[in-house]
Amino acid sequence: MQVFATSPDLELLCRENGITAAQFARNSEAVTSLDLFLGFWTSMRSVAYFPALRELSVINQPTICELDGVSNCINLEKLCITECGLTKIANMGNCTKLKQLNLSSNKIRRLENLDALVKLEKLWVNLNQLERLDGLWRLTKLTQLWACRNRIDRIDTALNGCVNLTELNLADNRLSSFKGLLSLMNLDQLAVLVLSDPHFGDNPVCRLCNYQTYLMCQLPRLSFLDTVELSARNKQIAEATMIKKKMYYI
Repeated sequence: MQVFATSPDLELLCRENGITAAQFARNSEAVTSLDLFLGFWTSMRSVAYFPALRELSVINQPTICELDGVSNCINLEKLCITECGLTKIANMGNCTKLKQLNLSSNKIRRLENLDALVKLEKLWVNLNQLERLDGLWRLTKLTQLWACRNRIDRIDTALNGCVNLTELNLADNRLSSFKGLLSLMNLDQLAVLVLSDPHFGDNPVCRLCNYQTYLMCQLPRLSFLDTVELSARNKQIAEATMIKKKMYYI
């Protein structure tokens, strides 16, 4: 009760989730879900009092700049910290059960300190300040990655460790050449690739001649390209076009 009374951040978190002081004192270690929306919460440290948390959402809290407190939430499976002021990823080494992580609409410059998240399946980091996708090598269970509207201008081998990746959305970045997309051929499970969509926009490479034809030929396992389902006929036409072009230049 004393902790509750002396911590405005904890009091706010509890009040917004309908938890009284008496309930906190009695059941804080049994709470599995918390959320906080639209305000000026100054620190996340108070989430450390809820070690049984499985889901935590903090949305539109621009004064939240660090992932404080989550290191004590070892049972987290879903974490959403969006429209806040995060500048880096830290304090997540104990969150080994995490399956979904949404850090969109922050000010993050690097994907780092994610190695411990060995069960992570979905990662959203849209609307940040990323220039590279490095830091994902150990995320072998990752199936979905959204990193739209960043500053990414090349992929290189950053995704080679993501052997189960099936969906990749990099719309509205700075990818500008076919060569910069070659490493996607290493992703055997990739079925959905989005480099241009109506909501976020596109990449410079999308405006190159034969962009779709090239990707359909280089990535034959794709089922969707830029939100459009690819039929067998689409792929046949693309392949025929590539053959004609190769013959032309022989």
